[in-house]
Amino acid sequence: MTSLLRHNRVLRKSTGPLRFYKRVFTRTVSSRSLPSLSTQQHSQRTFSTYASSPRRAPKYPNEHQAESKSDSNWLIYLLGVSLLGGIGWAYQHHFKYHHKLEQEEPETEEEGEGLLSSTLINKKLRKHEKTVVTKATRVPRFDTNQLASNSPIEDYHTELSNDSGDAWYFGVFDGHAGKYCSQKLANKLVHQVRHNVERLEIKKDQDLSDQIGQTIIRTFENLDREIVWGSLGEIIVDTEKAVEASIPAEISGSCAIVGYVDTRTMDLYVANTGDSRAVIGTLGDDGKWSSLEMSIDQDTSNRKERERLHKEHPGEEKTVISRERVLGSLAPTRAFGDSRYKWNARTQLAVRDNFFPRMRSPPPHYHTPPYVTATPEIRHRRLTSQDKFLVLASDGLYDMLSNEEIVFLVGTYLRKRNSEPTIQEQKSHSSKKSKWAYTDENAATHLIRNALGGSSRKELSKMLSVEAPSSRNLRDDITVTVIFFEDSV
Repeated sequence: MTSLLRHNRVLRKSTGPLRFYKRVFTRTVSSRSLPSLSTQQHSQRTFSTYASSPRRAPKYPNEHQAESKSDSNWLIYLLGVSLLGGIGWAYQHHFKYHHKLEQEEPETEEEGEGLLSSTLINKKLRKHEKTVVTKATRVPRFDTNQLASNSPIEDYHTELSNDSGDAWYFGVFDGHAGKYCSQKLANKLVHQVRHNVERLEIKKDQDLSDQIGQTIIRTFENLDREIVWGSLGEIIVDTEKAVEASIPAEISGSCAIVGYVDTRTMDLYVANTGDSRAVIGTLGDDGKWSSLEMSIDQDTSNRKERERLHKEHPGEEKTVISRERVLGSLAPTRAFGDSRYKWNARTQLAVRDNFFPRMRSPPPHYHTPPYVTATPEIRHRRLTSQDKFLVLASDGLYDMLSNEEIVFLVGTYLRKRNSEPTIQEQKSHSSKKSKWAYTDENAATHLIRNALGGSSRKELSKMLSVEAPSSRNLRDDITVTVIFFEDSV
């Protein structure tokens, strides 16, 4: 709006054409050296790692060009471009840029079939895919992708290496009741795990894998404590900031699964809180693929988790898990945030009544919190030459595909990159072969496509054409990271 007002002021005050052009030109070129409106907007806007980049402001003639006074035609040309540039800048920022940065194409249907076109299906599936080729020969590449069902999406993911590039860290965060907790984990958890592992003071009298595991556990617990209890302190220090940022993060919740690969020793550590999952694809000497779970879903279907909750809350066996959920409401038994299952009832009501009226009341039969923990379970494996890849994904993928199907799909994807599957594979999977699709270069996209319909355009159309919130009746947010090891790609 600042630029538009400047041009309007010029029109009102100018008494002649020369003065008009001179003022417009001066304001336009000199604005290059001052903070522009677009710069102010961008400095206040937070762009996520995977958001589209902000559009560039139009480029105008620079001041060096304006100093040429010998050619009157050239000066008139510059003045005209400057005026049009200023008007164009105002139009872009006051009209065009107020719409979405990336305009969605209309969902076209194939004639007579009522299905999404193959082009549009591919666009939807590949919109957020990313392939990273690293310099580490033992982790040469990883693929990521995600597909939203919620609006906005509640899943996030993070990938980092250490400074020397000989260790890699991956995280997938499946949020619920909002995006705020999973977003905070994406910004902090993997970074803190890397920081604490890299600065670990190794004790010679203890097993190294145990020390690393305990370090990761403490990192998870400390961050959850910061999210859930730190917000109470922030209410006193800066109430407005707490209401805008801290309280939403602790009221919402998120599962988290983090993988750490030391490429010097090929040690893999997976820390899991919640019901996301990690699976290794292993190729046996007989040429057959097998799946190896590196995590166990922590939800009410897990017998050990049910027993743990019964033990921690004696006398509440009939209520601590009801309707197959914690206190009848929450599916995962471990999660970050979720203060509704961690604060005592008095604290919850005080925060709701005084600061955050959108907060729900405590669940029924709420007697001995906390009922949910962020403490992860750690699994460690020394990777072998037969371990070809690791899949980290939110439960949206595992709702659609089994571990075995996921490993088979990535395994045959790898084989098809070099040669066709063996006759044995074709026979043993002949019933599945017709429904699987092999059309994507990105392995994460390959998994999402096959989870939603594979080679069936009818099924893909059904799963992709329904928008939020109705899409939650068909599928969850899906986030997938596929990490390849050694010579697998």
